[in-house]
Amino acid sequence: MNFTNYFRNSLIDAERFATKFSDVKERAVDLSFDELQKGKVSASTAEQLFHDEHSSSEVLINPLLLYKESIGTIAPLWIPAKLLSSGKLAPHPRDIPWMSMYYLSPSRTGERSIGRIEEYEQFFQNQEFTFHNWPEVLTFASELFTYVTGYEMETFSHESYTVHQKAAVSVKSDSLGDKAPLIHVLDDLKTKQEQDLPPLYRSFISMEGKDKEKVEIEDTYTFPHERHVGHLPGNNALSASQRQGLGIYLSDDEKSFSAINGPPGTGKSMLLTSVFASRVVESALEEEQTPPLLVATAHDQFTARDLAEDYPATDGTLHERWLPHIDSYALYASRESVPAEWEVPSYHPNQSSSFRDYMEDTSYIREATDVYLEKSCEYFQESFENIEGVVRRLRDELLAVRSDLKQASQVLGYGNEAEIETWLKDHGYENGKHKDMADHLDLNHRTKAFSLAARYWEGRFLLEHDPEEDTSFLDQSRSFRKICPLLISPIADLPLFLTEEQTNSPAYEAIDVLMIEESGQLLPEMAAGAVALTKNVLAIGDIHQVKPLFNITKTFDFANMLNSGWTDEEELEPELINSGLAASSGSMLRVCQRHSRFRMHPEVSGVFLTEHRRSVPEVINYCNELMYKNWLVPIRPSIKEYPFPHLGIKHVEGEITRHKTGLSNVKEAECMIEWLKANQKTLQSFYDTDELSSLLAIVTPFAEQKEEIERQLEDNGFHGCTVGTIHMMQGASRPVILFSSVYQKGTTDHMNFDEDATLLNVAVSRAKDAFLVFGNEDIYDEGGDTPSSLLCDYLKQI
Repeated sequence: MNFTNYFRNSLIDAERFATKFSDVKERAVDLSFDELQKGKVSASTAEQLFHDEHSSSEVLINPLLLYKESIGTIAPLWIPAKLLSSGKLAPHPRDIPWMSMYYLSPSRTGERSIGRIEEYEQFFQNQEFTFHNWPEVLTFASELFTYVTGYEMETFSHESYTVHQKAAVSVKSDSLGDKAPLIHVLDDLKTKQEQDLPPLYRSFISMEGKDKEKVEIEDTYTFPHERHVGHLPGNNALSASQRQGLGIYLSDDEKSFSAINGPPGTGKSMLLTSVFASRVVESALEEEQTPPLLVATAHDQFTARDLAEDYPATDGTLHERWLPHIDSYALYASRESVPAEWEVPSYHPNQSSSFRDYMEDTSYIREATDVYLEKSCEYFQESFENIEGVVRRLRDELLAVRSDLKQASQVLGYGNEAEIETWLKDHGYENGKHKDMADHLDLNHRTKAFSLAARYWEGRFLLEHDPEEDTSFLDQSRSFRKICPLLISPIADLPLFLTEEQTNSPAYEAIDVLMIEESGQLLPEMAAGAVALTKNVLAIGDIHQVKPLFNITKTFDFANMLNSGWTDEEELEPELINSGLAASSGSMLRVCQRHSRFRMHPEVSGVFLTEHRRSVPEVINYCNELMYKNWLVPIRPSIKEYPFPHLGIKHVEGEITRHKTGLSNVKEAECMIEWLKANQKTLQSFYDTDELSSLLAIVTPFAEQKEEIERQLEDNGFHGCTVGTIHMMQGASRPVILFSSVYQKGTTDHMNFDEDATLLNVAVSRAKDAFLVFGNEDIYDEGGDTPSSLLCDYLKQI
């Protein structure tokens, strides 16, 4: 199978199916229903579309337009067509009608849906996709819409939307959209013979996995790896499983994929900072030309921005930056601009930023030199005539710290109890343990080593940076990464910054380590192009979180597989689908798990982190039993005299209202508001803040109930509180989570949050201190085998 072609087609389909009316609005022209039915546009319509003569052109037709004040005009149905010079509409030679999955449930936006993805998927099974004339295309599109929504297009109505009285037509754009940079990498890969493909990419598209080396999790692991030489100031010491996982990663020298599995609150992102810090220190010890190209990425810009905030400089003469105006070790590179007040340095290809201005300004170098010499004098308590002297002194001290770290690591790793006890006493620990020594080395030796290395690279930057050099970003980054050693970019933007200067072709294997945050949400077709740019992938995530929202359905995915050379159709499910490479079911985390050499957890390949820091034991114990086979170790203590149950329920005899794709329950929302009114002061007093929105969030299974709760919150003066569906809330957390379950006893034979255990796992694990349910307690079947039945065992009356 030609995987490169498959990934490319999957990206193009994903971009096409993700088209919104706002993308075409500026070039869209009204189309009457009469023109639509007859399959012929008027001369005036054609003139508005083209403004001059034309032979034939590809167009997109929206037979139904809907309007909602909060989001504007949307187009749920798209019909690709050929518009001939005669004005007649003809079937598109390749594409068939589709519906936008933005407006199908489960909702990826939190807006009410007009149909379900399940029905959308079912419709395409056993369909004939060959159209001979326009009436056949229009009939197919109409039947698709009716099957998914339950309405004829002519009679469609929805309580959340107003129906426009005209259709629309627009000339199809040749643009590849946001995914164009990734598609261009795949286009270049298509020109190469298999033996010429980047090695890691060849492994990526291989269906073979690796034999797993079983590694036992050690609850008291303290063994120091010789390459663990840096720790980011301000972070806590590593936990036992983080330390063991870091050691496993650092021991794997081959070009490979590594998977770090971490349930919520187990410190996955912090482990990335230790990889980052150690590589920065190593490069300074080796006096390399520049630090390695370390890149972190994520499936969207919001996750990437959150990740960028994990690398701030801290206070302290040695730990603070010795350069002005730069307060982070990360450089965020993206097509999208960022808020001006954001403290993370940013770089944009076609617009200015304060970071770019500094890098291109000779006066900044002069200012920075003065500050650097002043800070070095403050730290060393002596003056230096030039930066060269500071750099030499920093490296000498770094070598001394490295020597002390080696000696201490030898004692911790191989010394007897008497030697360890002596070391601990010498460093102020009475009755200290192995963990105390391991923590001390993180928070003292390794932290100091990182700061010395960071100051060393700052000095090298001032000595070697040429602000007038006009080269590609990749070439400039060799200088930039001396002061911002981590490049962070959303996955779709990453190739823009990694091109060769002379050829403008992708810079294959330019990245030394590609670290992927929330890799369980990164689809394989989105990851493929980035994999070709790196030597090593370190993916973190949790397969027990909500599955990613896939961009294409299984029907279209199977068609792409077969068109790309897959011949064994009957074996699609067990082999290709389970490989993690399928666009309709895979993820980068699953690919990395398959390629990982190690297995710590019996059900999950790769490293598995166990210490949970986010939630109190009473909350996370439910998730532990539901999903993690009790492998999680709660670190936070219980809260004494907490004013609410940590897992509680407020019984509500409500009444559900049925909508096309969901439910709402007005009384349940009212009860939640009344509870907020009664307990607002208690919450604000206990957490010592008036910002209620920072204390709680509200989660519900249905977008319809989300809207009802938002309306009642606003009507009662509760502004700014986050309300979302379970799919929307992944990655968020609050001290208190309120959950509106909506269902009533006897109204359904199953509840959607029981269909997939990851849904309640995500909902509950958002809560740091309390998860409070508002709903009919009778729907939680005590003694059953569903996720909600297990939750029933934990719930106490509010």
